[in-house]
Amino acid sequence: MGRWAGLCIVIACGLLWSGVAVAGNLEREEFVIPSESAKNVNLGLRFGVGKLTVSTSDMADFAKIEVDRDVEAVRETFDHSMSGSTLDVTLKSKPRGHGFKMDSDNNRWDMMLSTRFPTEADLEVGACEADIDLGGIPLTDLKFQIGAAEGKIDFSEPNPSRIRDMKIEAGASKLTLSGLANARFDYMKFLGGAGKFEFDFRGEFKGESEAKLSVGLGSADILLSDDAAVRIEAEEDNWFSTIDIPRHKLERIGKGVYESDDYKTSKDRLLLRLEVGMGKVSVRWKP
Repeated sequence: MGRWAGLCIVIACGLLWSGVAVAGNLEREEFVIPSESAKNVNLGLRFGVGKLTVSTSDMADFAKIEVDRDVEAVRETFDHSMSGSTLDVTLKSKPRGHGFKMDSDNNRWDMMLSTRFPTEADLEVGACEADIDLGGIPLTDLKFQIGAAEGKIDFSEPNPSRIRDMKIEAGASKLTLSGLANARFDYMKFLGGAGKFEFDFRGEFKGESEAKLSVGLGSADILLSDDAAVRIEAEEDNWFSTIDIPRHKLERIGKGVYESDDYKTSKDRLLLRLEVGMGKVSVRWKP
């Protein structure tokens, strides 16, 4: 699996600290990142171990973050700067010391992001539980990397903008991606290792989208809406892998190529390319 070089995320603005509360060996801090005069945002997050929750809101500040952690076990940094009209921010959280082990309950982040600013996001999470909702954010670029973890990325509301490039890498993890039609991406590339993955492409498709899904040793379920205009290009089954595509929904027009009746005439459609190493991919339809 490829490695992403460093995490850069840009958001220039002031970071306000609103207080500390001590509960046992945990300390709670609340941070607000004001939008300043930003026209757009580059957001970067590297989260090592713990529980991460991300939600969205129509608010003037770019972000509000509640951090609840054991300060003796966790080290964090909040770097920020302003570059012209772009707000650049890098948020990091990792265990103290090499090989340090800790309970995931000792590091919890609850983050809310504004839906008012065109945003490029570069997110990296390690051994943690991640529940990330990016619904309604005007995303223009998204990179996401998850390690040995359990995670969910949801696009609960349509993207007011359009994602030019969406790249997702997953290790030995259980990952669910839902509302993918709402993401409104031009191109999506997924690279998965030994894990269990679910791709829910339901939502409101606008324009043409292309997704390439590559799964190594694992399984993947793909959900499509009943009215989706879709073309699927898939490898033929072999001794090591299986791709299950119900034929009653699509017409086979070539070796490993299937299309819905309205794919050629629809303006809102999905091209889906599937690659499997050792595992199984299943395609299903739901309303």
